[in-house]
Amino acid sequence: YYLCVLSVTRWCQRLHRGAVGRARYDTLNRVRKTITIQKFWRGIPHRRRLQKMKVSIIIIQCAVRQKLARSHLKELKINAKNLQNVAQERDKLRQQMEAMRLEVERAKTAAKKEAEEAAKIKAESNATSKSEFFSLQEELEQLKQEL
Repeated sequence: YYLCVLSVTRWCQRLHRGAVGRARYDTLNRVRKTITIQKFWRGIPHRRRLQKMKVSIIIIQCAVRQKLARSHLKELKINAKNLQNVAQERDKLRQQMEAMRLEVERAKTAAKKEAEEAAKIKAESNATSKSEFFSLQEELEQLKQEL
């Protein structure tokens, strides 16, 4: 009889502890979900304000860039009107053109030298191959006569 009562008691305790644990888990789970929802809703005004700030920053940046571009364009127009700057720019371009011409000439002479060397080497190799060919041909004729 004692063992039956003990097993029933333990069974009841297990059921009760399981129910208490599940209830506690459900409560904690609800609290966690509630906190998540509250965080989201409380953050909405801050996110909206941040979005407005980003738009404002972009507008300010655009205005500053426009002002800088206008002032730069104004400087360029003033410099374009100045004939001395035009002459200096023309001289720079002439110097660059002369440097490029010299570079092209150097490249042409280097290519010409390389082509001449290649032709010389080819001619030498042709001459040695012809002499080898003739010597082998003579040797072949001598061998034919010996047979």
